[in-house]
Amino acid sequence: MLKNQKLIFLNYKKIFFIFPFLLFILILFFRFKKLIIGDNILYYGDIETYFIPTKIFIARSISDGKIPLWSQNLFNGYPFFADPQNGTYYPLNVILDYLIHNPLIINYVFIISVFLISIFSYLFARVIGISKYSSIIVAILFSYSGFILNFSYSFIEAYCFIPAILLVFEKYIKKNRDFKYVLISGLLFGFQILAGSPQISFITITGLLIYVVFKLFLFHNEEIINFSEYSLVFFRYIVLTVIIGFLISMIQILPTFIESLNSNVQSVSNSFVLQGSLMPTELFKNILGIRKYLIFGIETPIFIISIILSYKFKKKGDYKNIYNIFLILILISFLIAFGKYFPLYKYFLIHIPLFDKFPLPQRFSILAILGICVLSGISLDIILNKARSINLFFGNVLALFIIIMVIVNVFIMPSQFDATVNYKNSKRSFHSNGLLPKKMNNYGRVYPITGVYPFRMKLEPAYPPYIWNNSLAAMTPLYYKNISSITGTKVFVLKNYRKVADAARTQGLDSKLFGLLNLRYIITGTPVPAYMENIVLTSIYSRKMGNMYFYLYLYRLKKYMQRSFLIKKVFIMSKESNIFKSMTNSGSNLEHSAYILGKNNTMISYNDCVGESVINTWKNNTIDINAMTHNNCFLFISNTFFNGWEAYDNGKPTRIYKTDYNFQGIFVKNGANKIRLEFKPLYFNIAELISMISLGNTILLLIYLNYKKHF
Repeated sequence: MLKNQKLIFLNYKKIFFIFPFLLFILILFFRFKKLIIGDNILYYGDIETYFIPTKIFIARSISDGKIPLWSQNLFNGYPFFADPQNGTYYPLNVILDYLIHNPLIINYVFIISVFLISIFSYLFARVIGISKYSSIIVAILFSYSGFILNFSYSFIEAYCFIPAILLVFEKYIKKNRDFKYVLISGLLFGFQILAGSPQISFITITGLLIYVVFKLFLFHNEEIINFSEYSLVFFRYIVLTVIIGFLISMIQILPTFIESLNSNVQSVSNSFVLQGSLMPTELFKNILGIRKYLIFGIETPIFIISIILSYKFKKKGDYKNIYNIFLILILISFLIAFGKYFPLYKYFLIHIPLFDKFPLPQRFSILAILGICVLSGISLDIILNKARSINLFFGNVLALFIIIMVIVNVFIMPSQFDATVNYKNSKRSFHSNGLLPKKMNNYGRVYPITGVYPFRMKLEPAYPPYIWNNSLAAMTPLYYKNISSITGTKVFVLKNYRKVADAARTQGLDSKLFGLLNLRYIITGTPVPAYMENIVLTSIYSRKMGNMYFYLYLYRLKKYMQRSFLIKKVFIMSKESNIFKSMTNSGSNLEHSAYILGKNNTMISYNDCVGESVINTWKNNTIDINAMTHNNCFLFISNTFFNGWEAYDNGKPTRIYKTDYNFQGIFVKNGANKIRLEFKPLYFNIAELISMISLGNTILLLIYLNYKKHF
């Protein structure tokens, strides 16, 4: 009998333990049911124009057993492996990319990320002393807050690591500074960097630093006897977390750093960094529930309750210090989020590393939102404890009522992630109309220009992604009007490519520079002037939206250059500035002459150059070209020049010359030349080795410490 009672008790205990996680799953399922079952996919903004095609590209590469190092689909070739926002090496993404090769991968990334945010928020609330009921509320409020569900998809995978890293720090304190928690913290930080949001990683470490500093000051009288000793221990914890995280994520950090030296991020202006600063008046409207961008729904009244009870918290109760820490964290986070409206922010830009690299200071609000949710949980604990002390039944009913109110709020709250389409219907592309060729090799690409972006949002599903995915877009549709610095949010733009593209756009659609970009098609939501004689109208697409008609114009250029062709005249120049000047000179003919970077200012003529080049393979990491010539020639290749490319002519290494400011070129001898270009950056192999060794050693050391503890 006693044994049966014990078993019943243990089973009840297990059910009670897993109840929060089951609740999170149920809420997630019913809130986003159409993403979990059925054929709907997330489809709006950056998801439509960037993340769907990139996710599919990565998944297909990994399923083929290849790391997606280079993309021929962005610009005229792009170091894809170096773009941090792709999250290529994040373990969760690697698993999903291997298993799923269709747009549904977008849904799974989102759903799993929200679930992880709920779990880590709940566990963090529990470890700082909040009751199970209130911790559930904290997790739901944070996971379904307006900030998380109405801001960029690109950060969703990184958000869960904010409460996770704070959770591990609390464990580190409570477990007598066990070193294994330092390793776990570094591991989590490394994964957060790999998740593809460097700015959120920077915000996380900033939040951890604030948390540690004020925990030292507020708790040193109670828990910390030797203040100076403990401050050294805690700051060593943060430093080791950062170092371990950097070493584990070196496979992403090193390529990103090298790419940034060649990209537009070097030209980030303070005005761009300060865009998206949070206006104090907007924050006030949010607190009143007038706006929905940061705080709305049940969060606002619960937070107001916590403020009302704050004086009581300071006088008595177990939450005094932790309450004050989060109150300070909220205050500092919002001050930073104010950006240009906060006078000291300019000091941060000048004196604090990385503050001058990331745009949109309002993203620091994520720390404040977490703090608001924690304070809401604390206030609920106070209310429920008092209610239960008066009447246990009344207290439990009140707790259940609050949970129901929060869940109802979750389901009525609008979210940008409610924007979905049926992915099976989104498989249509321009190919179905016979407008574009199925093979890219020598065919021209599509160039989106002014007017496409607002129209694109009204299109039938997946035109731009499937143009991108079929290797026909010279540029991501995000490049629709101009190229500004897009650090931390969009792809980096290589400097030389940007200069060629900007010059071409300035000269107009009849610019010969567009030929170097291998452009044949122009897609726009605004008609091209009729006087441009070299443009031929191919198709007009229209659709009625409400009382308005939206039009999509697709034009074909009469002349365009092949992706690879032989050139008879080569100018060797020692300065890039002279090369660019010569290219834009009205008298130059880029089909018959090339400008390469070299030591001597000379000219080589191949007037007897007779032959042809045929592209056999043009994959992302490999290009194969057969060049049959009767004399010596120069082979132009419309692929972005970037360190890491190697060339072989009939199996023998040959030099790749920087041609026409941004592209590649190779000297070929008479006869049959089998040219192969491979992208094999040595620094990637070094970074990969560092990451693998660091990750392996961290895991082995964790296993050893755990084994040593138990045995």
